[in-house]
Amino acid sequence: MEKFNVEKLKARTEIIDGVTVLYTGLPGIYKDEELGYQLGEKIEMCDERGNPFYSNYETKEEAEKAIKDLETEGKKAIIGPKAPLRNKDGVMVPNDSKTAVGVYLLNE
Repeated sequence: MEKFNVEKLKARTEIIDGVTVLYTGLPGIYKDEELGYQLGEKIEMCDERGNPFYSNYETKEEAEKAIKDLETEGKKAIIGPKAPLRNKDGVMVPNDSKTAVGVYLLNE
């Protein structure tokens, strides 16, 4: 992994397909399917109600199963818009999956 330039980080937000992406301005690590773990800016995502993003699932059925699993852990979650993804350059881009949905943890 190459060294990450911390000086270029500034906290800001962006809305991509109904999902708020918060660029924290802090360094972080993310996993790229082809490149493995990469250094990049730490991000947080939430739906329009401020519920934090948990994960994307390829189908609604997979998301419903995940929500049931989360309930067994005492967590409440809902299905919402699919979250954007990082491209090979580490930039957040719209998720082009036709069937994917996002799961969001409910704020309590």
